[in-house]
Amino acid sequence: MPNGKVFVDPLTNVTQGFNYVWNEIPITITFESDWRRAKQILEGILKERVVSVSEEASRFIRDASRKFLIRSANVHPVVYTRIVEEGVELGLRYVCEARSRRKSTESVCEAVLEAFGAEPRIDFAYKTTRIFRQTEEGKVTLRAESSIEEEEE
Repeated sequence: MPNGKVFVDPLTNVTQGFNYVWNEIPITITFESDWRRAKQILEGILKERVVSVSEEASRFIRDASRKFLIRSANVHPVVYTRIVEEGVELGLRYVCEARSRRKSTESVCEAVLEAFGAEPRIDFAYKTTRIFRQTEEGKVTLRAESSIEEEEE
């Protein structure tokens, strides 16, 4: 590594004292998708793919907490739900070995693609332009109110 990098770019040694990192993968689905089902599928994928690493990391953290006086952290995989512009973001967060983050991400993403591809109630979201007509696509009660207002005019 060139010496100049020290002054220009931030540098981090992620393996000093701890061989694991928290990996996060954001997955965005449309508002019309069944987000509860999607979250259930993602939690299943994480349990299937990363539980053994979490158990190893948990043991490692317990040992490191005694040595480095750090507080023990929760290393169990989790899926967070968040509303974003494009739809519902489901953020996968889990611990993986620092040197296999890319391979771990690939494995999880391929499982997500297969699972969502087989699920008719879930669609990936992406940036797009859309015209929304309340009277045609809105909630039933709002559509009814809009049509009553139009009739009164």
